[in-house]
Amino acid sequence: MARLRIKALLLAAASLPVVVGSMVLSDWARVDPMTGATRNTVQNLVRFGTVSESGQAGLPATFIEPDEDLVRRCEEAVGRLAQRLCKNGEFVIRSPFVLGGNLPEAELEQRYRVTILPALRAMYSTYFAAEPDSPITILLFQDAKSYRDFSRRLLGHRNVSLYGYYRPSTRMVVINMGAGAGTIVHEMTHALIDFDFPDVPLWFNEGLASLHEECRLVNRDGQPAIEGLMNWRYRSLVEAIQSDSLPPLLDLIGAEQIRGDDEAVNYAQSRYFCMYLQELGMLPTFYRQLRSSAGRDATGKATLKSLFPNQTWDEIETDFRQWALALVP
Repeated sequence: MARLRIKALLLAAASLPVVVGSMVLSDWARVDPMTGATRNTVQNLVRFGTVSESGQAGLPATFIEPDEDLVRRCEEAVGRLAQRLCKNGEFVIRSPFVLGGNLPEAELEQRYRVTILPALRAMYSTYFAAEPDSPITILLFQDAKSYRDFSRRLLGHRNVSLYGYYRPSTRMVVINMGAGAGTIVHEMTHALIDFDFPDVPLWFNEGLASLHEECRLVNRDGQPAIEGLMNWRYRSLVEAIQSDSLPPLLDLIGAEQIRGDDEAVNYAQSRYFCMYLQELGMLPTFYRQLRSSAGRDATGKATLKSLFPNQTWDEIETDFRQWALALVP
């Protein structure tokens, strides 16, 4: 049997690390030759330890004092995966997260400190309220080959994204680290919103997650916050606008599926419309209003229009497109 080192590292208020590392950044349009994917990055631009002397600003209660039952279920998740993962696979438990993959244990811990924990704080401070009540497994693979091999052989997942994916049925995130750490934040957004807003409209779920795949974590009014930045999806949006092939926003908002032949454009439109709301200072407000009105506004159309009471849909559409074309990559 392959030797598997399993180490449970539990969060506690007295020992919670507050680490913000500056990750090595690449140009937003640079292609990774090993994967064919453009790298997604996270910019940690502030020291989150300065937000609060206790180092707990932005953290939900469960992350400060882990629930014993949830920790036990995290350990059970490790047990189920351990023999299936890979030779010399590593696991680290940071309830409710189970981190694993073919990275060294020290690298898993570092990725938790410099990406997952700061992004978690920022997303809860900016958007989310409900805390996870079951384990979230995040599997990190060092390159495209090991990522695809694991997905195919052990999970039965074929034709997966070059970057990573989230499976709601198992609450599992699988990441190709060759495509950059920003992919972790994209898929984390899906996993966390699953607890906070399970009925989130598809277009917004993908738009917000895509917004976070290239982001920075900042200190806003003494609280951690997350902001989306320009990325490689911009080209698809501009080309669609310039060729007059971009669907109307209302078509996107009402769509039951955004994957398929027009996937690149749909994702770009969703992402950059979320960035448009971000630049207007409306995005967190829209999210909270959308969540509270989900029962009567399943797509978010009415909630979104309420943010622009003096504009028609045509005017909103025109302003968004003009804003997008004026962006400087």
